[in-house]
Amino acid sequence: MQTAQDVVDAREAWVAEGRPKVPVVEPSTESPSYHVRLSAKADPSSLTRFDLSRDELEAQFLAPYGEGRDIVTNGRAMRLADVTEIRVVQTDKPLALHRQALGNDSPEASASQTCLEGSPTSAQSAP
Repeated sequence: MQTAQDVVDAREAWVAEGRPKVPVVEPSTESPSYHVRLSAKADPSSLTRFDLSRDELEAQFLAPYGEGRDIVTNGRAMRLADVTEIRVVQTDKPLALHRQALGNDSPEASASQTCLEGSPTSAQSAP
């Protein structure tokens, strides 16, 4: 004689045979990395920075923006009045590790950088 649980387990096993395996994702123990892109109305090129810590993000982008100051990073200044969009992307690990996992010269590595620039997990548009 079978119990109801035996029947449920058998059905689940039978249904699972046709399902693809679901990968188990381990939670990251690393600090997240932040990637920023500023777009300006007068400048067709955007200012992009990768692999920032939370403190660097705050000091170089968020604090100046919140205080209404121009944003200066890597020796390049962008007037806040010219900024049309600020995109911030958070990843679980630095871009360098993503690229290394894909292979530095692979098309997927370049696509991952494009994806980070174009598909934010959080974005803020400037006024």
